[in-house]
Amino acid sequence: MAATEEAIRAELALSQVIEHPANIIFARSPKDDMTNKDIMAYYSRLIRQKNVGSFLIRESRVPGCLSLTIHSKVEKQGVQVSEASHYRFYFANGKWNTHSPDTPLPDYTPLNLQTIGRRAQQFLVLLDSLGFSHDRMILATTQQASSIPAYSSYVRLTPPPLPVQIINSPVEGMVKVLSAVNELRENPQGNTLFKVVLEKYQSNLDDEGIAELFEEWLAHTPAEGQVTLLDLVQCPINLSLMTEPYVLSSGHVVNSDIAPMLTFCPMTKQPLDPLRGKPLPEIDLYKSMLAMALTGFREAVISSLKETQQSTTASSLGFFALSPNRASTNSSHAAAPVDDSAPHSGSPPLN
Repeated sequence: MAATEEAIRAELALSQVIEHPANIIFARSPKDDMTNKDIMAYYSRLIRQKNVGSFLIRESRVPGCLSLTIHSKVEKQGVQVSEASHYRFYFANGKWNTHSPDTPLPDYTPLNLQTIGRRAQQFLVLLDSLGFSHDRMILATTQQASSIPAYSSYVRLTPPPLPVQIINSPVEGMVKVLSAVNELRENPQGNTLFKVVLEKYQSNLDDEGIAELFEEWLAHTPAEGQVTLLDLVQCPINLSLMTEPYVLSSGHVVNSDIAPMLTFCPMTKQPLDPLRGKPLPEIDLYKSMLAMALTGFREAVISSLKETQQSTTASSLGFFALSPNRASTNSSHAAAPVDDSAPHSGSPPLN
């Protein structure tokens, strides 16, 4: 392969991996006092928690070499089983080579501060040629990454900050919620679903009850396809109405009180960098729109209850006016003859 072509492939491999501040090389051992057996067990357990095809790069137990841990499916006695595999690579004769654990390690050129960047690029190119998908690479957190100075110029590589792509946009969802609330305010009695949900909360319509009723109504009101209005504005972790949207470093939006408890993205399973997470820029707009939606919804509730009460009162009065006792009383009064010649009690006699 020509040097220029190799450089282009290396740059492509890097661009596919280094989209955020990245640590691509795990430390040899997560703890100083772990035995070799414990180290292998730790990384085997870690990689098996990821999807099949996932892999990670780590410091080899042999200084200056790299090791690769892979999660794969293998067939044993006719059955597909999940397995963690480990491979050691050493650099010699201008290229990366695989070392068989059953043979002595040949002479090799250890990685150092001057060569780590270029050698790591070449290693990514090798993985690319072997069919490894870079989006399956597991990146190390700051605590998991190598701390060896020779690796730092590459491991701590931080590209220019990129805008976080917001995967789910609660602000856009709240626009649709407000539109639905406005329609509800105009005709609460015409919304059958609203009336059905409202009946469940007749005895509990304080602030908390209104909020619960609002969320219940959102959960049953279709937005588009199989999606409801609540799907557009809920936290994907606790599955409740979003109050303060927060963008994870993976780009997904969760409620702010959830973010500090997450070390991995619940959707991508990638480690999260807390420094890259941030509140949604439009958070004040979202909170304002949410308050407007709740106010409008409360007005719809009050209007619906008043109309129901007036309808009930009118029905009761009509029933009373047409009741048999009332009707018979009116009939007897109407049938009684009036004797103009008879004096009225308390009135002077007619002349």
